[in-house]
Amino acid sequence: MRTCIYCQKEKPDGQFSLEHVIPQCLGGLCAPDEFKTRDVCAKCNNDLGLFVDASFEKSWFVSHQLQANARSLFDPLHPQALPLVCMGPCNLKVPGMLETEVCESWLGPFGEQIYWIRPHDERLYWYSGGNPRTTKSMASRAYFMFSINSTKDAALTLRSFDEAFAGRLVKKVMCTQVVGFDLVKIGFSKADPLDEERIKFLLDKCVQGPDIHISLGMNVDFDLRFVAKLAIGICHCLFGTESISKAYLNELHKTLWHTPDKEFPQINGRTAFGNGLDQKFSELVGLEGAIVLLITKVGDGTALNLNLGPRLNWTIKIAEHEDNFPGVQDRAIVIFKSIGKSIQMPIHEFFAFKIGQKIHPELQAAMEIVHASNDYFASLERL
Repeated sequence: MRTCIYCQKEKPDGQFSLEHVIPQCLGGLCAPDEFKTRDVCAKCNNDLGLFVDASFEKSWFVSHQLQANARSLFDPLHPQALPLVCMGPCNLKVPGMLETEVCESWLGPFGEQIYWIRPHDERLYWYSGGNPRTTKSMASRAYFMFSINSTKDAALTLRSFDEAFAGRLVKKVMCTQVVGFDLVKIGFSKADPLDEERIKFLLDKCVQGPDIHISLGMNVDFDLRFVAKLAIGICHCLFGTESISKAYLNELHKTLWHTPDKEFPQINGRTAFGNGLDQKFSELVGLEGAIVLLITKVGDGTALNLNLGPRLNWTIKIAEHEDNFPGVQDRAIVIFKSIGKSIQMPIHEFFAFKIGQKIHPELQAAMEIVHASNDYFASLERL
């Protein structure tokens, strides 16, 4: 029998599974092994993945920043697909749409338009792409259109279209006439009569019709439970139950399981937009294209700072310590998810690199990819 670090319930060993406490959306697969644990029950692993991790990852701002990170790490010498950008549900009433469906607007790497007609889940209204479980099991259709800029790197557009909606039950249909390439090779299907009707409708609306209006679903607490979950997981991996305040850990658990009808827990930290965005601080503690976690001693506890790319930033105290606690080694964990790279270093080395006082070979190599990507896309804009 073991106790799950999230639900705090004692369960048989067979009900536990591997948990990346730095979730996979933040590059958890390539994160240091010390931040992976089997002290999480399978139920929490699955349910918190859907209702906590996905609430964070699929919120509009975070999903856009993660896509920007991927674009920043595009290596022209070793090109890979780029993720599509979700703009949000639009006001198009596409023929044959059900009342339970929504038409969601997406963009490709060069402004290509994609309209995905998918099941709508009102409970998860702010999720880009909807309920991930539903879209894996319920059939839907997506309609793709090339843009005038697609020819600047047609191979990149085709790669991105190939990987679009991977793992979902989506029929991909092309609205643009394509000559000399078999779209079946990248997962497209032949249009049926319903598709033909929709293609005509979409081309009329996108080429000659009035403006298309897009709505943005926002849940102001999209990140609250996520940062608490991240704090609990990292605290467990670093300290276990040794020399930490059970009272503060209890507040973190209250936050993880918080519902709007309950009193707000007493935790210390700052969400991305909770007190306004301090862009100068965010730039200081982040790197373009990177996910940066800083762990440091603060007063009577340990704090975690999470930064994305470097435009979004969160801070949370992950533990309060007893008087005899010797302290924690300050460290920086820099993850470049798209290239599968994780770099861990003392925090002073990270800041020395940031201000140009010291070269860090691994960070420098990653940033050279970022510079090459920026130069590449800037050169395409001049074409």
